[in-house]
Amino acid sequence: MDEASPGGSVTRVSTSERLLRCTGDGMDMSACVDAERDGPFGSLVDPPALSIDEIGAAVTAEAERTIAGIRSECFVVEGGPFGAIHTVEWCYSADGLLLFLNDTVEGGRVVTAEATEVSRLVSDGDFELAPA
Repeated sequence: MDEASPGGSVTRVSTSERLLRCTGDGMDMSACVDAERDGPFGSLVDPPALSIDEIGAAVTAEAERTIAGIRSECFVVEGGPFGAIHTVEWCYSADGLLLFLNDTVEGGRVVTAEATEVSRLVSDGDFELAPA
């Protein structure tokens, strides 16, 4: 995932062994540092396996939900020590689109994202930034 701002660009590199945050142009690994997985949007872009492995519990299926007019299948994983239970719930459309995520650590962070409108057609203009 690439992030760009007036101050430069950042690339997040996720492998099976680590998550890196790299700055600068190209993929100069000397410009990479271990990324904090629990950043504000980490659970939105990281593969669910990272959360599942971190929590160390089995994933269970939840009731189907309709989100943004689309039927979705939901899954939850929960575990951890008393007072710091970590719960993550995902809901996906039949074709794999993430429609809902709730990542909560008891007494700590809460990240929730839910689709309110879905369009499967995207034009190049949707990715153009407004002039500064």
